[in-house]
Amino acid sequence: MAGLSNQLSGPQFEAMLAELRAISAEPTLEQIRAVMIRYGIKSPTAKDGLPSAQAATTLRDGPFKRYLDRLNAGREAREQLCSAAGAGKHPVDAMEEMAAIELQDHFTSGAAIDIEWVTKQLVKLRASISMREESRRKTEDLERKQRETEAKLQLAEQREQLYREQIASLTAEREERERKKSELLAKIEGAKKKGGLTKESLAKIEEEARLL
Repeated sequence: MAGLSNQLSGPQFEAMLAELRAISAEPTLEQIRAVMIRYGIKSPTAKDGLPSAQAATTLRDGPFKRYLDRLNAGREAREQLCSAAGAGKHPVDAMEEMAAIELQDHFTSGAAIDIEWVTKQLVKLRASISMREESRRKTEDLERKQRETEAKLQLAEQREQLYREQIASLTAEREERERKKSELLAKIEGAKKKGGLTKESLAKIEEEARLL
């Protein structure tokens, strides 16, 4: 089969597989032979030079089967891409897997290696890996900023709690001074009603006043 597939370029071989798939996911050997003939594939070992049923079987069970597998993988990859996009994630896993499958199929198909196509696939893989690294860096940066924000919020909460405690303490001290002041004024008024202030009571009131 390698001699047959080497008669086509990579894109031509891919087009032939696509035409077979358009006919059916399970084309008959005659349908496969007809497509191979239409693409000008020759069999040097056959008497008439045309692809044999064995060549059609080899194509069906080899490259065509892998082509179908790749299409299925592509459909699954698209679903993964949509799912990843919906979840807000970078869908690099599906992209890398798809590119790897396409490369593997190309190298094992038996067709001539299309250097330009392989280069494009490798560029695609490199872009995917770059996306993964960029995604990782952004995620780490976001997590770092989140940790810093949480630390700042915690510090702000601690400071606010300290301020509340200080305000409560100052308020309590002020209320205590007001209470003592009221008591002192009440003592003075009481002393006046009793006939005036004595030296002893005045000294006591002055002492209490110094403590306020």
